[in-house]
Amino acid sequence: MLFRSLVVSFSVFAVGYFARPLGGIFFSHIGDRLGRRRVLIVTILAMSAATTGIGLLPTYAEWGVTASVLLVVLRIVQGFCLGGELPGAISYVVETAPRRAGLSVGIVFFCVNTGVALAAILNLSIHQWLSAEEIAAWGWRIGFLAGGVLGLVSFFLRLSLEESREFSRIRKVAGASAVPVAEVVRKYPLAVIVGVGILAVTAGFNGLLFAMPAFLPQTMGYAPVTAILAQNMCLVIVSFGLLTFSWFSDFLSRKAIVLTGTALAMLLSLPFFRAAEAHSVNLVVLFALAGVVASIYNGVTIPIAADLFPTRIRFTGVALSFNIAFTFLSGLAPLGAA
Repeated sequence: MLFRSLVVSFSVFAVGYFARPLGGIFFSHIGDRLGRRRVLIVTILAMSAATTGIGLLPTYAEWGVTASVLLVVLRIVQGFCLGGELPGAISYVVETAPRRAGLSVGIVFFCVNTGVALAAILNLSIHQWLSAEEIAAWGWRIGFLAGGVLGLVSFFLRLSLEESREFSRIRKVAGASAVPVAEVVRKYPLAVIVGVGILAVTAGFNGLLFAMPAFLPQTMGYAPVTAILAQNMCLVIVSFGLLTFSWFSDFLSRKAIVLTGTALAMLLSLPFFRAAEAHSVNLVVLFALAGVVASIYNGVTIPIAADLFPTRIRFTGVALSFNIAFTFLSGLAPLGAA
């Protein structure tokens, strides 16, 4: 029964990821033709509404299968919008501060990881303050409602954004692409493939990390609070670590940094899972060490991918590379592991 519930949970989790490529194509078309600012405003509003909707969703006992269908629909809306949100943010900051593109992208993902860490802390607090029955009855809604409120705050802040100056300049000089996705596929197919390959290590790591609080207690016998603490430690270290290495990448070789981090991940992945399975190393310490390794490549993979495409179709190129990598290697990683 535990295995079955784990697979069902990770299947719903994966559904949102499979909406990302379609959302990426849709929103990147708008972003490369009309501008990044509009996309960033629309996506955050829609994601906030979907997240709040999940928090207010009636239970299966109240609405039956309709509640399950609505949950999947809202997850699809989240994934669809996120498919345009992150590539749009990446394109925007790279074009706004091209000389410090590494640090700019690092700040974006520092904020993304910090948001996940705050969600994990809230999850930990809920598990400490509420009983299992209270969590099942209503406590699980708290995180979604809090996320929806914070999303609305972000929406109002984004209304003050100005369009990327580099995009505005290129659009005036060369004009917007008629069909950006067609131009990317026709002229830059190798860049997309390379982008997917570069982002694969980050996508795989993130997919497993975000699933660990559900995965570890049910498969390796860890207490839920211990698994959440370990994830939090890893997220905090990755957040500050990737910020550091993304800053380095504006002065040092990004290729050397990403190859070093990827090589360490390849060498240490199997020992990591063996130690976790055997309970031979304190789980928080183990995840802290994993966070150090992940910091090295997480800070530079995305700036490298953004550099593969010219401004005219950067949003679309980044969206294709990013969403393909994260759909299959982040969205399916927890389900595949289960």
